[in-house]
Amino acid sequence: MSINPIYFMTNQPIPHFTPNDVTAAYGLRFHFGWHAHRRQPLFGEPRLRSVLQDSFQRVTDAHGFHVLEMELEPTALRAVLSLTPPTVPSAVTRLIKGNLAADARRLTGTHNLWSRGWFLRSLGEVTNETVRNYVSSQFEHHRAIPVGAPEIVEKAKYHNPADPGELRKLNHVVFEYNMHLVFTIRRRCDFLDPYVAETLIAYWRLVCERRDWRLWDVEVVGDHAHLFVGVLPTNGAEDVALTLMNNSAYFLEQRHAAVLAQLHLDGVWQGGFYAGSVGSATTSQLKSYLQRRAMEAEEE
Repeated sequence: MSINPIYFMTNQPIPHFTPNDVTAAYGLRFHFGWHAHRRQPLFGEPRLRSVLQDSFQRVTDAHGFHVLEMELEPTALRAVLSLTPPTVPSAVTRLIKGNLAADARRLTGTHNLWSRGWFLRSLGEVTNETVRNYVSSQFEHHRAIPVGAPEIVEKAKYHNPADPGELRKLNHVVFEYNMHLVFTIRRRCDFLDPYVAETLIAYWRLVCERRDWRLWDVEVVGDHAHLFVGVLPTNGAEDVALTLMNNSAYFLEQRHAAVLAQLHLDGVWQGGFYAGSVGSATTSQLKSYLQRRAMEAEEE
C-alpha cells in the first residue's frame, strides 16, 4: 500500500491540517557530518579550504540554515545546524554537498569532492533519557491520576524498551533522529480519557509502523498528548507532525463522533504543535566536542 505524506489510507478526505494553516513552536538542531572522497585529507589544502568555508556560509545563509557550529577537518566537514519544521535533513545534505562540490570544481578544479555516505544526529537541550522520563511522568505532572483506579492510567501510556540512541542506516546515511512532539485538543477540552487514549496510541503505532518510524514513548493526558518518536532523514518535523495529526484526527472523528459532538468540538486538534529534536547528546555537549577536535587537529 502506498503511503501519502499526509495520510497512508487512500480513501481519506482532504487533510484537516496543511503546512499553510498550522503554527509550530520548535527547537530543531542537528549534527551533520560529510566526508571527503575516499576520506582523503582534501580539505587541508588552503585554497580548497577557503572555497568550502565561503561556499558553506553562502548556502546556509541563502536557505535559512542557522549555523551553531562548523568545523572543517582535513577529511570531513561537520556542522551543527538549527532548522525550521518544513526543512528535511536529507535535502539539507543535497544542497550543501551539491553547492560546495560545484564551487570546488569551478574555483579549484577539484573533482570527486565527497564520499557518498553522510551522518545525521538529532540534538536538543536535553537527552533522550530526559525526554523519555518527562513524557512518562505527565499524569503525575498534571496530577491527573484517577483516584482509586491508577491502573487505568496505563491505558494512556506506551513505552518501547528499545534504545532510541542506537544508530540506524538508510540510503548511505547513518543516523539518530528523534523528536518530542506535543498536540493539544481544541479549546483544551478533556476529550482524551484513558479509553480513548488507548485506541489513539494503537492507531499511532500503526501509522509509525507504516512509515518505518520508531514510536518510543507516548502519554496522553486529557486535553493533550506527548510523543517521543524516531523518524527518518527524509522527514521534516512538519511532515511528521501533520502525518500524525491528520491520521489521528480522521480516526478519532470516525470512532468518537458522538463524544466530540457532546463537547461541541468540530475537530480534534488545535492547529498547532510543538516539535523538539533530541538525541543521545545535547547541543552543548556536541559543540564542545567539535571545538575540542578542531583544537587537537590544529595542534597536530
